[in-house]
Amino acid sequence: MTVMPVDRGRGGLVASISGQMTPLPAERVPLTGVRIDVVAQGVASAVTVSQRYVNLEKMAVEAVYSFPLEEQAAVFGFEALIGDKRVVGEVMEKDKAFDEYDRAMAEGDGAYLLDQDRPNLFTASIGNLLPGQQAVVTVKYVAKLERLGDQVRLKIPTTVSPRYIPAEQLRQMDPSEFDHLNPPTVPGGVPYGLALSVSFKGASTVTSVECPSHPVRVSTRGKNATVELSGPDVQLDQDLVVTFTMKDAGESALYLARDDAGDSILMLDVLPPRDVHRASVEAVFLIDRSGSMMGSSIQQARSALLLALSSLQEGDWFNVIGFGTQVDQLFDRSVAYADESLSRARAAVQSWDADLGGTDIMTPLTRILEAPAGELPRRLLVLTDGEVANEADCLALAGRHPETTVFTIGVGRGASDHLVRGLARAGRGQAEFVHPGERIESALMRQVARLTTTGLLEPRIDWGGLEVDLSAPAQLPPLYPGSPLTVFARVPGHGGTTSDADAQIARDDLAGRIEIALTTTSPEGEVRMTASADLADSAADAAIPRLFAREAIRDLEEGRAGAAARGSQQRDRREGRVRDSIVELATRYTLMSSYTSFVAVEQREGEAASDLPPAELRRIPVALLADWHGSGVVAGLSMGKGRAQRMRGLASPSPHPGLCLEAYDECSASSIHGFTPGRGPSFSLDGLDSLVVASTGEPSAHADAALVVLVGHQRADGSWPLDDGLFVLYGVPGDRLSALATALHDAVGADADTTATALAVRLLRGQFADLRPQWHLAVEKAEAWLASRGLRVGVDDLWAALDHALRRWSLPYADGAGSDSPH
Repeated sequence: MTVMPVDRGRGGLVASISGQMTPLPAERVPLTGVRIDVVAQGVASAVTVSQRYVNLEKMAVEAVYSFPLEEQAAVFGFEALIGDKRVVGEVMEKDKAFDEYDRAMAEGDGAYLLDQDRPNLFTASIGNLLPGQQAVVTVKYVAKLERLGDQVRLKIPTTVSPRYIPAEQLRQMDPSEFDHLNPPTVPGGVPYGLALSVSFKGASTVTSVECPSHPVRVSTRGKNATVELSGPDVQLDQDLVVTFTMKDAGESALYLARDDAGDSILMLDVLPPRDVHRASVEAVFLIDRSGSMMGSSIQQARSALLLALSSLQEGDWFNVIGFGTQVDQLFDRSVAYADESLSRARAAVQSWDADLGGTDIMTPLTRILEAPAGELPRRLLVLTDGEVANEADCLALAGRHPETTVFTIGVGRGASDHLVRGLARAGRGQAEFVHPGERIESALMRQVARLTTTGLLEPRIDWGGLEVDLSAPAQLPPLYPGSPLTVFARVPGHGGTTSDADAQIARDDLAGRIEIALTTTSPEGEVRMTASADLADSAADAAIPRLFAREAIRDLEEGRAGAAARGSQQRDRREGRVRDSIVELATRYTLMSSYTSFVAVEQREGEAASDLPPAELRRIPVALLADWHGSGVVAGLSMGKGRAQRMRGLASPSPHPGLCLEAYDECSASSIHGFTPGRGPSFSLDGLDSLVVASTGEPSAHADAALVVLVGHQRADGSWPLDDGLFVLYGVPGDRLSALATALHDAVGADADTTATALAVRLLRGQFADLRPQWHLAVEKAEAWLASRGLRVGVDDLWAALDHALRRWSLPYADGAGSDSPH
């Protein structure tokens, strides 16, 4: 099969599988293997991607291979090894680089070109690969690591996913761009495989390493860990994800380096306080329901969204929208969060499927962002697994509407990190990613916590009196609790100095310990975060300067830098200034960009070019994304769906309650059906015998589903109804529930709703302790409701009376076992 244009009428979906075609025989696919080597330390990684090409045909070929890299990658190296001859790529403006490549091919020389098609998509061209010749092409880049609490995450994409191209864009698209965006696709595997090694050094002891995407071999020792793929020639058909957990990932830090011109580059890594300040918001949930979400993705999205809906509070407004090539919008406009609207939303979400066509995200984005703003701050949460071709239009649209903050979650084996991260950057929000081996719920609830907080607004940096000539990002986004922010700055030294003596003069001029402060505003007042270092200690190091330059180039490419705002705003003049600024940064720091490419030439002697037959084009096929459209095909892997392979290091998990359902073997998001409208909206409990959770040590899909059932009964005000049909599933029989209600009424004056709400909170804190990130907002809402009930005794006495009754009848979690509730 191959990716072919498909006419979708007004939609315009292009990247779909169409037409049975005989794939190229293996001997006509010159790419024979890919190896990725990663060295990661602190907050950054250095990655080397090696591609081995061998021409087994009887004529010269031109191999063209489109492949993904991390969206944050600063690509600084490109070279080819042909036998014992090494040719090193040079950065040039794109047109000049192609002209050089084209000239070399015409003259019969070996030609090597690396283009950037998107910030996360690149194309390598290997020209005039002779019969029997072998070439190893190497791409090098540095990238920031994703940080979440005490975890650091490495994500390496390996295949180009089928993508949606709007009809109008398709009509105007250059054929070569289309070919690069949609390379030939082979389901079931390609004749080349992947080898990988990762060396990681953490800020503290590595306690665990998890790889939800691939089987791996892991070794840990103190702060160090190594990871290798299990088995040879693993298919390149999904993102590779590795998460390292440490005892302590550290707080704010300042890193220093010196570039080749003698300028100092500062990298400030800030971790804001975790304090959460809840605010009323207009929350709009935009959920991808395109065909690629079929299977586990849409099931997890449903259950996660149900938890998110329960985490809103009275005073919020909300709407729920599904999209594909069609848009399914629950309410004409956002509505107040109340029992009736919550019941409608829950019922609608339960019926959702991945049945709305292709990933036409621009239509609902436009509808949401261009709608008149209300009194509450609008927060948009986008969940998608898709690839699209109009990322730039989507990012520009979000950037034009600063009144709406955009949060994003990329799900699946190959979601576009450029779209997901770019939308969050343009919308001044945060991005998260979830692989199928991980649960969506935790990521979505972290985003809900962010979008319902005020954030730390108007951040500003005091660079300690240093003369900063360029900083990136140019516009600092709001800070969110526990979500790190990295900021770069360049401090001029002696421009162009390269000798050791001149470099020492530059350091002496800037010597002395400095303190960099980031100040921002919270509801309680000013928050100040600082980090310090000695500029005299800055050493020549290319990684930090390249990360700085990539961030500055991204600002320019996405229209946030000063070069776009200064001078004439006539489009051609503005674009010319931006282009010149990008080229200057890219050539100075030897980087790929939207306007620069790498080119290398292998000079050959002997037979004249005019006597050589033209090289034949060979487009390298890529593997079809694993489990695309819910196909269930995961080439070369034997892992079950939704199961992360966990490789524990020195620490072992402590026993804790939670996570095996007794007598409920088939519990999943898809098997919990239907809500009934009314004041206490609830799931249908038909056919369920027990949702009691036992202690087994690992979160499971069953536990997640049981949690969805319990939280699905919570009302908009935070309370639960006294429903014996619900609580019997969690080990509280109906007669005991009635006796419990009577005992609490006699002891503290609790009514039925108070009893039910206190019991639900105790069950969540006890039976679902390991899933706290998914329920803590619902519990905070419930505890606020309990505190407002006006009991004749304090809330602490309510907990004591509840524990006494639970202990009396030997019901689950007597004395608050496994609970962190106060009493």
